[in-house]
Amino acid sequence: VVGSRQGTEINQRNLRFILSDVKNVPLTIVSGLALGLDALAHELALANTLPTIAVLGSSVEPDEIYPRSNVHLADRILASGGLLVSPFPAKTEITRWNFPIRNQFIAALADATLVASAAAKSGALITAKLALEYGKDVFVIPGYVDDPLYMGSNSLLQQGAYPILSSQNLLEHFGFYEQPKLLALLVLTPGRLRV
Repeated sequence: VVGSRQGTEINQRNLRFILSDVKNVPLTIVSGLALGLDALAHELALANTLPTIAVLGSSVEPDEIYPRSNVHLADRILASGGLLVSPFPAKTEITRWNFPIRNQFIAALADATLVASAAAKSGALITAKLALEYGKDVFVIPGYVDDPLYMGSNSLLQQGAYPILSSQNLLEHFGFYEQPKLLALLVLTPGRLRV
């Protein structure tokens, strides 16, 4: 799950709506521990008792986790049995070039990428393009056509990415959703049929 660091009320609500019913299935949420929608994806995984993997743009050393505001979230991920993964050794300087490398790892680790929102130039869009290069599926939560935080997302939809409108869409894709079966209960008594 990748998305904007600018977690607006709308894109947070959309991601909550999509992931709220993703429970009791063997899915692992992989994201980047970044501010905004990445952190929310990890939070929702923890709330739904799903395993989660945070791929960092820093080392995984406790005093080097970036962003520092998500250290508590990283601790909770570890306490739940999740993983912190990084391509960077201890004492690696945080630069903007770390994050495209991190995005490569996210795209490579995940079976599919869900883009919660992406601007026309964003790390989320880079991750989606890498996922496509790796032959992985890309899912997109559609957004407002005039919202800059969805320009990249909506362009992915134009290029053939799968639109995700509910958790059912995700669960069906992975084969976890079954249509509810109609259960009819017949009670027979002499001379009458009750349904």
